[in-house]
Amino acid sequence: MGGGPVSQVDEEGTNVSELPTLKHRGKVQWPEPSPPLPKRDRKGRLFVYYLICPVTHRVRYIGCTCSPHFRWRSHYGGKLQSTREWVRGLVDLGLLPVMQIVAGPIKPSKAYAEESRRIAVAKDEN
Repeated sequence: MGGGPVSQVDEEGTNVSELPTLKHRGKVQWPEPSPPLPKRDRKGRLFVYYLICPVTHRVRYIGCTCSPHFRWRSHYGGKLQSTREWVRGLVDLGLLPVMQIVAGPIKPSKAYAEESRRIAVAKDEN
């Protein structure tokens, strides 16, 4: 039956089989994020951020970092298995997570408190 290519459609109805690839010779080619992310705060302050799914537009991760630009890329090989697998799955579809800075740069103690507060709120909403 039918010899044509099979379309792969995600839960939102997007034909993901036609999305561009981010891999070249087996390595992920990370484009510059848009909008640009801060490279690093040289005063030791931190940024609180969300990682947002580009398909569902839902927050998937809440974190804290002094270097958003580097941290955005590092989730591909991160320690947290569920986040790492989610990011790699997006990359396989030609997509990248969206990083949204929601606070900062602020002192570390305030950043960790804000991160914890936002995580608690997100858990209550789910």
